[in-house]
Amino acid sequence: MTKPGLVERLRDGVRRHVGDRVAVATGVDELADLEAAAASLEVAVAEDRGLEVPLAALVDALERDVAEVLSRRTGTGMGA
Repeated sequence: MTKPGLVERLRDGVRRHVGDRVAVATGVDELADLEAAAASLEVAVAEDRGLEVPLAALVDALERDVAEVLSRRTGTGMGA
């Protein structure tokens, strides 16, 4: 192999090695895992937003039911 070819191979090997070490040190090597986790969280947040209104209505209904049961037990009525 000629010296320029050997030097170029060596240079490429060093670039890859240094690039790999920098990727590990900065956490870039885990970028695919991070992207997958972010995508999963994005789906979960969207699902949570979709449940927000129905759950709020459910909580309101439960609060009214509890207030009614308590008023019956104490005999004070529901008030306003």
